[in-house]
Amino acid sequence: MNIIRLCTLNFLVACFLGSCDHIDAPVIEQTSAYDEETYGPAPSFENATTAQQIKRVLIEDFTGQQCGNCPAAAVEAEAISSANPGRIDILAIHSGSLAVSNGGHYTNEFESEEGDAFFDELFIPVNPIGRVNRAPVRGESLLPAQWAQKVSEQLALDSEAAIQMIAEFDSEKQKVNIHVFSEMLSSFEGKVKMTVLVAENKLEGPQLNYSVGPKFIDEEYEFEDVLRGSVNGAFGVTVFEDPSIGDTAQRDYTYSWNSSWIATNCSILVVLYDDETGRILNCQSAHL
Repeated sequence: MNIIRLCTLNFLVACFLGSCDHIDAPVIEQTSAYDEETYGPAPSFENATTAQQIKRVLIEDFTGQQCGNCPAAAVEAEAISSANPGRIDILAIHSGSLAVSNGGHYTNEFESEEGDAFFDELFIPVNPIGRVNRAPVRGESLLPAQWAQKVSEQLALDSEAAIQMIAEFDSEKQKVNIHVFSEMLSSFEGKVKMTVLVAENKLEGPQLNYSVGPKFIDEEYEFEDVLRGSVNGAFGVTVFEDPSIGDTAQRDYTYSWNSSWIATNCSILVVLYDDETGRILNCQSAHL
């Protein structure tokens, strides 16, 4: 009941603040072309093995430093991941009125253009709220208590695509080379798009935490799976149009690293999704 009441309050606040919390237009597509001259030919991939065809699920946790119920939501996402080892990716998206820095206690700057774009897609833009594989459509919002059931439903489905990825960090040049090989495991009508995102762990800062006590601010809260940015834009690029079983596509990027992010704490997340509905076909992540 407390989460429901908080969500209702946050929704009213979000409606009141309006454009303060949302971007007005889609994120401009970013392109980081692969630097073959420096790094040589991109690697080649073989077709996916049975193990590489596994169905994975993405939990997007929309959160904020001023959201007292959000730490409990993060615990729920981690519990689901632990119960399904190797099959869950978590993305903590800091966006909305409760995610912003207020110049006082709350000093974290974890918002991103991409995160605001994803927050704008929600039917109920509040914190804490989540999406599980953006299914059946990109705007569906789920309370944390609903995530586990939705994850189970998604894991029971056949995998529609396989993703293989190589991500290598060049510390001297502060570049990341990312190679993504996508393979369709079923036929599909429409466009399949691919987004490459960056997430960071072990970030510390203040967080309102009702799990500890009312109005308790944890000054050294550790944030995990925080969305930091994207390699090819929030909505990515088209990799297939009306693909058949066995169709493949490879995309290669050399991405200029943001020096404020600690590379060894970061991971690259690849998402393949249905352009029309937003539903995720599969996802894959790799730690740097």
